[in-house]
Amino acid sequence: MKLKETNIFVINGHPRVGKDFLVNKIREVSINQSVLNYSTVSVVKEMAELIGYEENVPSVKNNFRAFLSDLKDLIDSHFEKMTVKTCIQKAIDKHEEKLSYEVFSPIIFIHSREPENIDCIKSYAKEKGYKIRTLLVMADWVVEKEEYSNHADKNIGNYDYDYLFLNTKNESLFYKRMLDFIKKNTNLN
Repeated sequence: MKLKETNIFVINGHPRVGKDFLVNKIREVSINQSVLNYSTVSVVKEMAELIGYEENVPSVKNNFRAFLSDLKDLIDSHFEKMTVKTCIQKAIDKHEEKLSYEVFSPIIFIHSREPENIDCIKSYAKEKGYKIRTLLVMADWVVEKEEYSNHADKNIGNYDYDYLFLNTKNESLFYKRMLDFIKKNTNLN
């Protein structure tokens, strides 16, 4: 079976390397094309909000990192990777919806940390007839540290990604790298 080419990317990287920053900047330059952002941990974050999790408060967000990872693992172990499958199905559904009225295929990013979840996303998408690529974001200002609060952050480097994006605070270099990535890997003109 020939897989449908898409602009769907599983995006990963250590905390604070600028994954959402990259997605937001791609959205800014994608005038005629939708750029969507999903995460396999979104449903878990919604649950954690009931007990005080706040996405936009860094100190709270950092204190919850290990808890979110453990809760996601618990849910996925009892419900056959529900967080992962729910996320990829939302992305595929939105991809099909956007194709029904947009000229260009949307660019969709799915944040996922664990190598086995990335494989699950790719496998599930393949079953549905879609090809999905993987993107590791690193930053020239972040040195990988030995200690992370959870196993998901620790295992980011244990995957063979299709693409690497090296984020930088040098604005002109960032835009050059971003535009090169878009040109080579999407149907955005």
